[in-house]
Amino acid sequence: MKKILLGFSLMLTSAVFADSNDNFNIVKTNQTVTIDGNLNEWGAIPKTSSFSNHSTGAKGTAGVFAQMMWDDNNLYIAFTVTDSDITANHVNQDDNLFDNDDLVEMFFDFDGTGKNYLELGVSATGVNYDFNITCPGTGGCGSWNSDGIWDITGLDSKTIFNGTINNNSDVDTGYTVEIKIPLSSLSNMIGGNYTTVQEGTTWRGNLFTINYDTGAGKLAGTDFLSWSNVGSHGFHQPPQFATFTFGALSVGN
Repeated sequence: MKKILLGFSLMLTSAVFADSNDNFNIVKTNQTVTIDGNLNEWGAIPKTSSFSNHSTGAKGTAGVFAQMMWDDNNLYIAFTVTDSDITANHVNQDDNLFDNDDLVEMFFDFDGTGKNYLELGVSATGVNYDFNITCPGTGGCGSWNSDGIWDITGLDSKTIFNGTINNNSDVDTGYTVEIKIPLSSLSNMIGGNYTTVQEGTTWRGNLFTINYDTGAGKLAGTDFLSWSNVGSHGFHQPPQFATFTFGALSVGN
């Protein structure tokens, strides 16, 4: 068990942005989703609002939005990140990418208790980690431990970056991340209390991005961004988690 300092958490309408009051309704789909980072299948899928500084709500130096959809077998998540200086150094799965890599993160609390939840991160170069976060006590997490041994069986993620990694002498464009989480693999997460997802199922959680500057070092020159504003420093605040609702299949989706 490793101690973690920082981590990352539709009824289809015509609106471009689909979140309201920190609730995101996840589109159900019957299309085939190819995990290649290109996001070809995502054009009509509603977007979250733009991410902002997780504690203040201020605009970040990176521009980020996410999209989500699901079917009976998988949860799909896509991130589009605009970033002029992409940096990433880790190469091994379950490394502490959040120490100095540009990355996206997801926190999902299946039963909404705030005691045990999934933390998944993917760097701009496609390295990932998946942790089972275990929280002692009641009423949320005053501290937490992360089980890096546990893995999401069948997890698939791909990234495409536009620019040069770890080079601040040029201007990069950004990167995209596409992720598939097999829902059945979540049932063995200790303490997660996962139950089979169906239309109307709700999870608590949030979506995050950490944006570093090349060569800045840990906790320097960073933006800690979130979809749903947390209100104070730190991603691990389950009482502040937003809500994700698994929606019905949309006409024409």
